[in-house]
Amino acid sequence: MASTPRGFLKLNADGATRRDGSAGGVGGLVRNHKGETMLTYSKKTGPGPPILAELLAIKVGMEMVTTNQTLNSFQLIVESDSSTAIHWLSNPLVCPRVFKVLVGDIVQMGKVKSCTFRRIDRAINVDADTLAKRGIG
Repeated sequence: MASTPRGFLKLNADGATRRDGSAGGVGGLVRNHKGETMLTYSKKTGPGPPILAELLAIKVGMEMVTTNQTLNSFQLIVESDSSTAIHWLSNPLVCPRVFKVLVGDIVQMGKVKSCTFRRIDRAINVDADTLAKRGIG
């Protein structure tokens, strides 16, 4: 796990769906530079493809940080094991039209928070994955 600089928070986000796409969930956790968990979330998102759950997981986590008075003052590093989500957030022009509004919303929030988006290995994102699967119900 990459270290988190002082003055930053790290958001690990993940989305999960049932195989048939009939239900989805998102989850994540926010840690400070000491590795202490500051916030966790797990929510149901409804039906859709896996990439939708991945993007929603990032958006929900970022919204929770920005609306929390204690956490809002920190810069944010967002980590996800979805190479597609991180690619689209880093290069919004390559995002398919159906996801443009959602990706645009996340990118805009990221600009406000001076956010960095990083892809991490699935094995490192296991805690967020557990929370996302819990969100499915």
